[in-house]
Amino acid sequence: MQIVDLGQQLSVSIDEPFAVDVKNGGLSGASWTVVLPDGVALIKKTTTPAGQMGGGPKRQYVFRCQRSGDFNLKFELKRPWEPQGKTKEMVIHCLP
Repeated sequence: MQIVDLGQQLSVSIDEPFAVDVKNGGLSGASWTVVLPDGVALIKKTTTPAGQMGGGPKRQYVFRCQRSGDFNLKFELKRPWEPQGKTKEMVIHCLP
């Protein structure tokens, strides 16, 4: 399984799982959510506790392409009470 950091591009085959590592918002109360395009499925989401004082936990999202094409994964970091947050996007190239 390929593992990349948020923002990197990635090429994978259909049905090959891949993971995106995301650093969470620290102690600010903000957390990441992901908006999935049609053609990419979320398999699981795991959280690893912070390794150092004041650092936030790390979240890993595992996905699988359901069909070939180029897909844009959109991640948003925000606090629950904020209408909008910081957005990061990445392109996934799903190969047949």
